[in-house]
Amino acid sequence: MLSPGSTERSRIPTTGMRGGLGRTLLTAFLILAIVPLSTISWYATTRERHDLQREVTAKLSAVAAVMETQVHRWAEARVAPLAFLATNPTTRENVTLLSANAAEPSTGSGQSASAARDALRTQLRAVLEQNPAFRRLAVLNGEGRVLVSTDPQTEGSLAEQGIPLEPEQASSLQFITLDPTADVGLVITQRITDPPHPLWLIGWLNLSDLAAGLQTVSELGKTGEIYLVDASGMALPQGQTVASLGIEAALAGENTEGLYENYAGVPVIGVYCWIPELGLALVAEQAQEEAFATTDNVTAAVIGATLIVALATAVVAAVVTRQIARPVVRLTESALRIAEGDLEQRVPVTSRDEIGILAHVFNRMAAELKTLYDDLEEKVAQRTALLQKANYQIQRRAIQLAATVEVSQAATSILEPDQLLREVVRLVHDRFVYSYVGIYLLDENGKWARLREATGGRKEVAAIKAQPVPVGEGSAVGRAALTGEPCIVRWNAERARETFSSPYIRAEAALPLRLGDQTIGVLDIISTDEEDFDTDTVSVLQNVANQTTIALENARAYKEEKETARRLRELDEFKSRFLANMSHELREPLTNII
Repeated sequence: MLSPGSTERSRIPTTGMRGGLGRTLLTAFLILAIVPLSTISWYATTRERHDLQREVTAKLSAVAAVMETQVHRWAEARVAPLAFLATNPTTRENVTLLSANAAEPSTGSGQSASAARDALRTQLRAVLEQNPAFRRLAVLNGEGRVLVSTDPQTEGSLAEQGIPLEPEQASSLQFITLDPTADVGLVITQRITDPPHPLWLIGWLNLSDLAAGLQTVSELGKTGEIYLVDASGMALPQGQTVASLGIEAALAGENTEGLYENYAGVPVIGVYCWIPELGLALVAEQAQEEAFATTDNVTAAVIGATLIVALATAVVAAVVTRQIARPVVRLTESALRIAEGDLEQRVPVTSRDEIGILAHVFNRMAAELKTLYDDLEEKVAQRTALLQKANYQIQRRAIQLAATVEVSQAATSILEPDQLLREVVRLVHDRFVYSYVGIYLLDENGKWARLREATGGRKEVAAIKAQPVPVGEGSAVGRAALTGEPCIVRWNAERARETFSSPYIRAEAALPLRLGDQTIGVLDIISTDEEDFDTDTVSVLQNVANQTTIALENARAYKEEKETARRLRELDEFKSRFLANMSHELREPLTNII
């Protein structure tokens, strides 16, 4: 951006139609030529796209309904052999005998229980051989303990958690995972005996054959797919966790369809169904690119024709508007240069028509704008500086007031002097962000101020401040202790280096701890900012010092009362011992006299 008064100006490229007039004329031509054709094309394309979407959605819904039926049949086919085995009288008899022997081993026959277990294991293995999808079969009692299993090593142990044993349900299915690579993906529970002592037949299945059935669907085109999703987001047959808005809606129990993005971020037309009996979502999707391929071809042809018409219209409009818009272009270029910062820019007045009047007014406006701009920059800089300073002061005062409240709370809750001083020093140092904070207390003679607690500062500063300070005019602490008034000292880099071995210290504030007319100590603060201790800050710090004084006096009074109470207890104990001794000494002479 060029600054005001710059004499070098870059050439702004233009086609001769830059500006409102040329753009308006060109836009009018384009609208008259393109809008009717675009409106008709848009309506036809949108209508065809809508019909195609409805057709694809209907096809996906039909495929999803068929697949849902197949999934139900697949589940029923896996439940059927277990239901048949559970209703077999021989099975019931063997299971009852085995359960009774497990509950009361002393009353049953061990050989009968062993024979029943062998018979049940043979039946279970026969079902396992006829149904390769089953990985393991077992009979469980009501406590979940394995009575007999195709895996003898698990007999007598508790079955793994997560198997639904609901006495009111004859059978149930629990999908563990839809990962087709997992050895067990589904657990089928079939009740053998009725409550109150139900026994269960449990089957663990692999889902590879169900995954193969989902992969064989061919009615969805090249990009179409149908799959199941469980509550954790695992998809079958993909074997991975998936997520999309449609899947989330289906898992929430809603049946929905429409345009979505699938789990891979590909725009699709999808049908999402919830299967409450299985606790799964059935998803059928086809990529929008494939579904709308024919519509996209028509749309591309219409856009091409529209662009050709727009190009021809633009050429005709350029020729017509060039002569009309040329004076306006010069005015526009001058305005752009002013916008870039060249406030010295002026437009030559070459006519007395509306354009000439506009050029004259433009030149007058540019002159006034330069004057206003110069004044405004100065005022903005001043106001910004004042606002920043005021904002800083407000924030600082808020922090200081909050710190004052914390010091007040500490003063009212701590009655041990050393702990109180440590807490006050810490709060002032942390909340006010000073480099060093210390508290001096005067000795009994009031001649020396000795450091009782301090924090912050380099080791050299801490070592200097740890020395006793005589009450007098020699230092800020001594003057504050002598006069009972706050004492502020400013340091330059050279003096700070000589006094504290640090060139960064710029100011020191000593606030007296006054109790009535008596000064009992000094709150000493060192800062690296020369402007830190203004009148308001000193007032706040003096308030902190006053609160500290009151708290120290309260702690002293509490200590004296505590000592007085201790002495009274000792006197009471002495009186009791004295009376006891006197009673003992007088008892024997009185007895002899009587």
